[in-house]
Amino acid sequence: MSRRRNEALLRSLGARLQQVRLQRGWTQEALAAAIGVQAASLSRIESGRIGYSITTAGDIAQVLGVSLSALVSIEPDDSSLAHEPQGDELTVLTRSLDPLRKDLLIRVAREIARKPLESGAQAD
Repeated sequence: MSRRRNEALLRSLGARLQQVRLQRGWTQEALAAAIGVQAASLSRIESGRIGYSITTAGDIAQVLGVSLSALVSIEPDDSSLAHEPQGDELTVLTRSLDPLRKDLLIRVAREIARKPLESGAQAD
């Protein structure tokens, strides 16, 4: 992942953390104390200046009373996150599918991969 995309991801994750924290009625100081970090560190996380471990994310989610996936769920509204290569895009898209639709997508992809493009057909 490029540095620019990495920075955009950290900003998005930090903004999501701040959003959830505020929705749940927590101050930075109270949340920081509850998870055992400095308030300044939590501020840097929320501003996207530093990242945090999955363990810390789990601690935050538990204290806030939300699932880990709710805490790190972000919408790719930043153009540097939205334009991923097609392979990565498929991975991102399949994460949100229920098992039945995921299975259907896999079957269609396998069928497409098995058959070559007909002459005259254009790929995007």
